[in-house]
Amino acid sequence: MGMSEIVVGADGSECGPAAVGWAAAEAVRRSASLRVVHVVVPWLFDVPSNPRIAAIGGWMYDGGEEIVERALGRARTAAPEVEVSGGQAGGEPADVLIRESGRAVMVVVGSHGAGGPAGLLPGSVGHAMLHRARCPVAVVPHRRRVLSREAG
Repeated sequence: MGMSEIVVGADGSECGPAAVGWAAAEAVRRSASLRVVHVVVPWLFDVPSNPRIAAIGGWMYDGGEEIVERALGRARTAAPEVEVSGGQAGGEPADVLIRESGRAVMVVVGSHGAGGPAGLLPGSVGHAMLHRARCPVAVVPHRRRVLSREAG
């Protein structure tokens, strides 16, 4: 049986941890693997001729790796039995995640990206996903206390 995969977008915002935790729990329910994707500007993967740009790119890349590692750690803690992987991808967040939706059983995003208010309405990426994704989409709000009242 081919392992189904859930993709979760990690952007370093305050919504990210809730989205990753929710996606990990969903992966357990579906016996799916989980892949964390952090979307970065496409030029990050070019080899710049200007050393200053190279330095900025290196700093951004390292920051992205840290976001991915934090999300992977959170997923592994939340669901140790789930196979977890992750990495950075270059492009526009909505475009990259829509492309990922072609081979995922579900794509999970936070309700707002970095700097957005933590409400229930989806941000621009979530909005695009809800309209254009090729698989089910979950938009997870930052404050999810109501959703996590199962135990205790």
